[in-house]
Amino acid sequence: MNTKKVIGLIRRYDLKLAITRNISLFLLTCLARGYTQEMTKRFGFSYRAIAITGNQETFTDYLNLQLLSEGMDAYLQKHTSLEKIFDPVIAQFQEFREKTNKLALSSIDPYKSLSMILEFTPRFFSILGFYNAYWRYLDTLKKEALSPLTERIGRERNQFASLYPEIEKIIIRCAEAIGKNKDSTVSYYR
Repeated sequence: MNTKKVIGLIRRYDLKLAITRNISLFLLTCLARGYTQEMTKRFGFSYRAIAITGNQETFTDYLNLQLLSEGMDAYLQKHTSLEKIFDPVIAQFQEFREKTNKLALSSIDPYKSLSMILEFTPRFFSILGFYNAYWRYLDTLKKEALSPLTERIGRERNQFASLYPEIEKIIIRCAEAIGKNKDSTVSYYR
């Protein structure tokens, strides 16, 4: 995509600089799917559009935080109990923890490992995106005082976020294994 078209899309969706992070492009593609398609399936709203720019391992995300906050506000209007919202969400943390641990300890084919990551991490990022959307929503409201429940939600969000560096290490291990393979230029999809 040429620069002019990218700039046009950023303007069209009113995307603003949100965060710069050290993360692989591979994992960012999972994040983008999670924050958009998977979040919409799971929660009925999403970040809608994300632009990512960068080089090597440092990437910058551009988001429309106002649009995201409006989506979270509409969601919270329909689902008034935060416990009922977040209890089932944190319950899924264990599923993602187990999958990550299994892959970390696994010596299975690196292509198979990457395929498994592509399968579950967009769902993982939809949940992390939901937590982040909640925090961004609170930020737009300029809420100062945090309730014990909101503090709990913050701890849970940090638990979720602690998994993606572990997933990143697995991706690096797989990429290195593929690079060392003499047949690494042969397509996996042969």
